[in-house]
Amino acid sequence: MAIATALPRALHRLGVERDKLAPALGVRAAVAVFVPLVLGELAGNVSLGMLFALGGLLTVQADVGGPYRTRAAAMGATVLGGTLALLVGGWAGGLPWLAVPLTFLWSFACGLATVYGNTATIVSLIVNVAFVLALGLGAQQIAPTQLALGLLGGGAFVMLYSLVLWPVHPYRPIARSIAGAYRAVAGVLAASGQGARDTEPASSASPDTAARREAARQALDAARQALGTVRAGSRGPSTMDTRLLLLVQEGERALVAALALDRALRRAARTSALRSVRSELATATGAQARALQALAAAVERGGGPVDVTEAERAVGALAARRADLRRALTHHATDYHAAALVSDAIGAVEAVGRQVRAAAEQARALRGAPGPAWQPPRWRERAADLRRALATLRDQLSFESITFRHALRLGIAAAAGVLFYTLAGLPRGYWVTVAIVALLKPNVGITTQRVVQRVIATVVGASVAALLIAAVPSFPVLEALIVGLTVLCFAVKPAHYVLFVTLLTPLVIFLVDLGHPGDLSFAGVRILNTCVGAALALLATYLLWPRWERERLPAQLAAALRANADYFVALIGAYLDGARASAVPGARRRAEVANANAQASFQALLTELAAGDAVERLHGLVTYNQELYEAVAALEAHLPQYSGRHLLPGLDTFAQAAAATLRELAEAVEQRRTPAPAAALAASLQPIHARVRALEAARTAEIAHEPGGTPTREAVRDFTRLGVELDRIAGDVQSMHLALSAP
Repeated sequence: MAIATALPRALHRLGVERDKLAPALGVRAAVAVFVPLVLGELAGNVSLGMLFALGGLLTVQADVGGPYRTRAAAMGATVLGGTLALLVGGWAGGLPWLAVPLTFLWSFACGLATVYGNTATIVSLIVNVAFVLALGLGAQQIAPTQLALGLLGGGAFVMLYSLVLWPVHPYRPIARSIAGAYRAVAGVLAASGQGARDTEPASSASPDTAARREAARQALDAARQALGTVRAGSRGPSTMDTRLLLLVQEGERALVAALALDRALRRAARTSALRSVRSELATATGAQARALQALAAAVERGGGPVDVTEAERAVGALAARRADLRRALTHHATDYHAAALVSDAIGAVEAVGRQVRAAAEQARALRGAPGPAWQPPRWRERAADLRRALATLRDQLSFESITFRHALRLGIAAAAGVLFYTLAGLPRGYWVTVAIVALLKPNVGITTQRVVQRVIATVVGASVAALLIAAVPSFPVLEALIVGLTVLCFAVKPAHYVLFVTLLTPLVIFLVDLGHPGDLSFAGVRILNTCVGAALALLATYLLWPRWERERLPAQLAAALRANADYFVALIGAYLDGARASAVPGARRRAEVANANAQASFQALLTELAAGDAVERLHGLVTYNQELYEAVAALEAHLPQYSGRHLLPGLDTFAQAAAATLRELAEAVEQRRTPAPAAALAASLQPIHARVRALEAARTAEIAHEPGGTPTREAVRDFTRLGVELDRIAGDVQSMHLALSAP
């Protein structure tokens, strides 16, 4: 019990993100190690059990999660590719004259494979590691067939128990992915509810809200991609696919509504009128977050009813308080604009409630929905897929391609590592090349960061391993230590890279120690060779066509600026003509991806030692661009409540002027020049603000004798949020222009 409570606290202090922990992956990895070791011990062949355990360990690292089909393809490619790598590498290891050029060709090919996405990148890395390991072990006269047998046996075992539920529950990984997305959206909503309790208003989203927002965006994107993988592999219509897709779409709308609520609360917090409903707002958002958590659990179970009574009751109480606020306006002439902002925040809570209810309906309908009927594969389509894959690869065979240059760099560095440890006579020199292929990334800053992290983690992990090996009293104790370490190591893998490598180092040393008991020198050799490999990786990344993020970020930021401009224009088009609303979701998703890429590129820039003034100059652009996206998303959340029956003069003019300025900023960022003078956005807003003020004054005058719904009240409700968000959009655009124009 003490360990169960102390371990989470210790992980939290180390900066491990609890939401990203993967205990199931840790258990699968432990099974992959423990079962072969026990069977090997019972058979009297511990070395063979160790080889099977190492094969299982490599295969587990290729378990990328998501749909069963994706996991099976990744693990299967790892087993087959890794087996070939072990055979070829083990054979070439005894031929020093062939080892260096073959390492170059193999690593170059693995580098090119990264063009096919994240899964291919993971598989190619594992296959490359298997090759350089076999190369070094082959030089020590270890039979390559033994190594290949270990990977085949251990990998097949891992695939068997990892995919055993595929025929029975084919949609379970998708359901878990969608459930995780809803939990992430619930986290955003809970953070917004906490903001409702704060007495000090914030000008922008809190770091916690921003982190939760990004986690929710990534989770929804992962759920959509996972579902797309399943749908692409299915034939014919499927009610289950349709229900799951609708759940993803409702989740995206719920996130947009939650972000709009956060902005509405921050605006209303600047008024004293919020004080009277602060408690009810916090209660309602908390109840809605709990409803989303319950909905996530229902989706994981395969669908079923979700109780949203508490959330709807809390929203109903808020609606009653809004009526009290209107009565106060009648008797006390409270500032109507402030009251409208509070009413807008209540409306945002109601919008979230509608999305919660819609998602709950989809979760209820999910139970019992049939999946697609099986149909034989269409070989013409498979051939077309192969042709497209070959065309993608062919397009990269140019020095202009970032992937080609990285593959070339990787091949040269890995070959140099083999040449170095061969000439230097380093014992277990394969750890030099393992470090090179694991550390070398396309980006200079990320490579530098990983080198520092890996060296520190290896020194700590190997030192701990040496101390434990000396202290372990018996073989069973060492086995128990290996199993526990495996669970913890792979459970933290998605959550903390440094801790994962720190734990992986002693795990590998322990496994090797089963074949060489008591050999403490192995830890020191591992540290030395990792440091040598890290140094060679750094030399390669700085000397061979370095790719600086400060050169890449302007293009990413320009794409985000253009995507935000397109999103804003599409949304205003929907406000002006409801028939154009269908273009908005696609424009939003493109803006989400572009903004996420710009944020990721900026974070990578921070890892570069020579980032210089680029950090300060570009930080403002990235931040204001994200704020701009959130303002447009808040307007999208307001769109379903927009009547469209009232004219707001100047709306289209302002949208076109703002979009033109954003596109000019994008060109200026790309061309690294000062932007042209900005359009007079403040001037184009004046007719809009004048119209909103006139409507609020008219509503204040009529409220005493017309407290209910009137055309004036409807127009105020339509335009209050528009006016506030347009003002913020103009401010964000002008701030970006000033940041880029500064000397």
